[in-house]
Amino acid sequence: MSKIRFWPLLLLAALTFPVFAAEEEEEKESADKFEFSSNKTSIELSKGKEMTVLEGNARILSGQTLINANRIELFGENFRYALCSGQVRVRDSKQGIYLKCENLFFDREKKISRIEEYAEMVDKKNNLVVKGNFLEDSQESETTIIQIGVRIIKDNIVCRSEAAVYNRKTKELELSSSPYVIKDGDEYRATRIIINIDTDEIRLEGRVRGTIQQEESA
Repeated sequence: MSKIRFWPLLLLAALTFPVFAAEEEEEKESADKFEFSSNKTSIELSKGKEMTVLEGNARILSGQTLINANRIELFGENFRYALCSGQVRVRDSKQGIYLKCENLFFDREKKISRIEEYAEMVDKKNNLVVKGNFLEDSQESETTIIQIGVRIIKDNIVCRSEAAVYNRKTKELELSSSPYVIKDGDEYRATRIIINIDTDEIRLEGRVRGTIQQEESA
């Protein structure tokens, strides 16, 4: 009886293991995948100066990161670096991050995107919109640094500062350098402001000021 009882379990394990193995292999293949295409492609093969230039509907797919631009220069060992220009659009399907700018530098190995001019980022998972004139995003640490004319919007919260760090792992947004936050018409200013993206809790540190909108009594 015991043999008959355990045989289906052994068969289920035998059937299930290849499925899990196939899923793991598929995830690994997706993470390592690299493709590129464009209307026009030129390749420089001189030793030490290897470069591939994609022009016109330029597109690269690195793992789960898709970048579209008018022009993309690929250089470094195994096309490690990408210099993108002209209507740059980035989509990180795994993290739900979208970037829009005119010029972008992307390190495929470290998975870092850097923009040294006006940029917009949308975090669809957390319903957050980020704007600034310098942006550096790390996929591995799930951290975004924003500087110069920073503006961040989430639901009924509007934030402004000259510097901000957004940590998607801890769900914290840290504002510094003349930061202020407006929530439901109330305004908060401090030396440092930290917002929990999940709970919308606001923590003020340093010199604090606030303006609260009082409801008129009937």
